[in-house]
Amino acid sequence: MPTKAVMNVAYFCQNHTAKVGKMKYGLALCFSMVFLLAGCGSADENKAAEKTVEQEPVAAEAKPYYSMEEDGSYGYEAALSDEEKKNGAMAKPLTMLSYAGEKDGKHQVFLNTDGVIIAFECSKTCDFIKLMYFTDRGEYVKKEQIRAEPGMIAVLALSDASNGYLKRAGLGTSKKDAKWVWFTEKGIVFSKIDKSPA
Repeated sequence: MPTKAVMNVAYFCQNHTAKVGKMKYGLALCFSMVFLLAGCGSADENKAAEKTVEQEPVAAEAKPYYSMEEDGSYGYEAALSDEEKKNGAMAKPLTMLSYAGEKDGKHQVFLNTDGVIIAFECSKTCDFIKLMYFTDRGEYVKKEQIRAEPGMIAVLALSDASNGYLKRAGLGTSKKDAKWVWFTEKGIVFSKIDKSPA
């Protein structure tokens, strides 16, 4: 059964794809968001993992949740549902997220796709995630607050960030013109690569 966060994204896609045509909110963005919020496993798999942790008090060596890193972005895998496995699917595309940095105890990761930038923000004790939507020109569109459900890709990426596994990535058309970014409800704040987020 879809989580509330996935249902919210589906509702957002349905109501904004047509209304905000100049922002190119295509189906690809909506699918990316569903993968991002749906997470890496089914509810049964997440419950089984929680039980395993409870039964085995000896902690395994910590490692990041991302599957690969490329050019400052980190790839996260969403698990296949039982239905997808029955239909012969082998894997889902990786969701590539970049790390904006940390400021005032809050971490941000972002997804840059189809002319839309979506920033995810949370503190180390992450109960709710703030989503901020921007155009590719850096214009603020809207924000949402969603509950941080175990196994959501956004939660895993923010956990990796707070545990020091992610390196900051700049935003720009090339490495040469990239700048650090910090996302706010007033817009995207850019700063030179040698500075901390403003």
